[in-house]
Amino acid sequence: MTFDRCQSCGFVFMNPMIDEESIAEFYRDYAGTGSYTKKADKKMRRSRRRLRRLKRLVPGGTFLDIGCNAGFVVEAAREAGFDSYGIDLSSEGVAYGKENFPGCTFHNLPIEAAAEHLPKFDLVYSSEVIEHVLDLDSFLRHTADIMKPGGVLYLTTPDAGHWRTPKDLSTWFGFKPPEHSIYFNRASLTHALERFGLKIEKRYLSHKPGLKVLARKVG
Repeated sequence: MTFDRCQSCGFVFMNPMIDEESIAEFYRDYAGTGSYTKKADKKMRRSRRRLRRLKRLVPGGTFLDIGCNAGFVVEAAREAGFDSYGIDLSSEGVAYGKENFPGCTFHNLPIEAAAEHLPKFDLVYSSEVIEHVLDLDSFLRHTADIMKPGGVLYLTTPDAGHWRTPKDLSTWFGFKPPEHSIYFNRASLTHALERFGLKIEKRYLSHKPGLKVLARKVG
């Protein structure tokens, strides 16, 4: 696998991009939801803390977690008063969410299908997902489409430009091809979001190599 870097913004991407059949084969042996739910109580507490902070900015309405896995954040949003939805490509994760959090709505859908069939959302949450996508433009275009005008996106992803990230990305613990196929720094993430009408309003400080941003849909 080879990676290229944009000399203008620093965006790093697999080139050529892995095909869908190959990545599907990779995920057949992926630990997935089974390992993620082992510390369910801890993850639920962390999800509630994060939703309390987000609720100060978006007091209510509709909530969507893109890449919700087992649905802990979706349930925390419901508890915070949102009409709460989660989507994931993992049928196992969606099944866990439906069984354990019946007050929420879960769908085994990609963002492209969700944007066509689900309502518009006031608050969209996507944590450690964007680095996995094979078609960045499609992902961001449909994420913007599913948001209401003025809606808010909370997004996190590894930071390839963080001061603690080694210059040789192949030696970085966050470098995980083919699981992670694209990598951002602050400039490249800003550029990518702005191309689809998503303007970053807040960046959260992270001592670990991670980008955490709050963006609003403009126009």
